[in-house]
Amino acid sequence: MPSFQDLPVELVCRVVESLCLHCSCPPQVCQCNRGCLAIDPTCDTDSKCLPECPPSEVKARIRALGSLCLTSRILNAAATQHLFHRPDTDKWWLLARTLLRRPHVAAHVKRLSFPELHLDKYPNSSDIASDVWSCYSARLGEARDAALLRGNPDRHSEYADVRNPDDDDYCPPTFEDTTNERAALLATLCPATEVLEAVVGWPPICYLSAAGSLPQLRSVELACPVGGRDNSEGLPLVQLAALFRAAPRLSVVRCRTVWDEGGDDSDVDLEPGAGGAVTRLELSCATLTADALQTLLRACPRLETFKYRVMGGEWATVNTEQFHPLQGRDLLFELEKNLKKVVLDFSSCSNWLDTNDNGEWGEWSATERRDKALVQSFREKGIESEIKI
Repeated sequence: MPSFQDLPVELVCRVVESLCLHCSCPPQVCQCNRGCLAIDPTCDTDSKCLPECPPSEVKARIRALGSLCLTSRILNAAATQHLFHRPDTDKWWLLARTLLRRPHVAAHVKRLSFPELHLDKYPNSSDIASDVWSCYSARLGEARDAALLRGNPDRHSEYADVRNPDDDDYCPPTFEDTTNERAALLATLCPATEVLEAVVGWPPICYLSAAGSLPQLRSVELACPVGGRDNSEGLPLVQLAALFRAAPRLSVVRCRTVWDEGGDDSDVDLEPGAGGAVTRLELSCATLTADALQTLLRACPRLETFKYRVMGGEWATVNTEQFHPLQGRDLLFELEKNLKKVVLDFSSCSNWLDTNDNGEWGEWSATERRDKALVQSFREKGIESEIKI
């Protein structure tokens, strides 16, 4: 009986491709309006909503591809690229070392996924190779210099200058919290990445990535860490500013728990047209002022789909800075000329809307009339909409 490696090359390649997490399990964009994210640790949706590979199958596929790489040169050539299409990031410090020492392997990476680390997965400082530390320090210096060139040193000093390797009291990061130095670093090493998914903290996910350094990135999913149950631990707009600079072709952005840093967006260098390639923007569990929404929409002038969902209960981010649905409608009409679909879900903060009405609803005093009136106003513009108030 012939061995696996004696099979025709075409058949071997098909088998190997079927094990690839990127080729056979492509990222799914949820079509419902609940703001489901594949990376989201709080998502309670069922498998019919986002049919991702279960963790056990992910590990099994990675082990199988790794074994094939060690079998023969022919199988190594066939399996290596698929093994790194969507690499396992649990031991990110070992992956970073491999990518630094084998740049041709880094070119195979198509999808980076960073779920929240658990306490038993943090490395000791001694486990991290010196060239990984050196790369991190170099990227940090470049990012700090770029921030100064943009004329915005105060914002970035919060998470850059305090880690300045040139400082006398410099102490390397321990990676023992919910920050994402690991994700920020790996993103700089994989210029061919097309999909990025991460539970993010500080620094911003692409803060260490130079402008235009992720030219192939098309889709991003970001969620705040578990435990980020108030505005102070949400996802600020500065995360998106860093993303747009690094990924000029980014077309899909889906985020959970977004806020505008207490209504002060003066230090968010989100320039008009920065996200010029973005056509789909989905924000759930969000709190934005009208000014912040205006800044964001101006940065993404080619939107075709816009979904905005305010979440109530334990994960509520609603405060008096939340923009009014009518303000959102008017800004969308003014700034987005390519819109095809809009979802606005304010159902969890209807009491807040009544309390902070200030006469904005006018004659639309009844909740059911508000929904229908907004839907009608979008329909008149030829825009499909779903409104919940």
